Parts: sequence; structure tokens; C-alpha cells
Amino acid sequence: MRRAGLSFGGGAHLCLGRQLANGTPEQTQPDILQLAGQAALLARALFLRQARPDPSRPVESLSGPSRDVYHFYPILLD
Repeated sequence: MRRAGLSFGGGAHLCLGRQLANGTPEQTQPDILQLAGQAALLARALFLRQARPDPSRPVESLSGPSRDVYHFYPILLD
């Protein structure tokens, strides 16, 4: 059984975002960071640098209240 089960499909129907979400478990010496996807690593890096919204640059949403879509989302890092 694959690590992600059936949620990412397979063959010609394989989800292009699978590695972004899951990482690449094919490493010979996996550690916790190699098993995390790029999205998780990015979130971890932002958390470690105490990312927060920039109050001097307000964000304008491009979508309704059901989904968050932005052209940009300014943040501050420590």
C-alpha cells in the first residue's frame, strides 16, 4: 500500500501535487524532514521565523468568504 493510499491516484491520473503534499519517501536514509512535503516544510520554516501578516499592507481577498484566494499576502518575518 502506498503511503498516501488512494487519495493521490496513480498512473496517468497521478496528482501533480503529491510530492508537494507528501514529499519523496524514496530516500535511502529518510528522516522526518525528507518525509514531509514541500508545503509542510514551507509552513515549518514560516513558523520558525514567526511569520505574521504585515499590518501596514492590508490584504484584499479575490474570492468570497468560502475560499481564501489572494494576489499577494504580505508577511513579516523575525
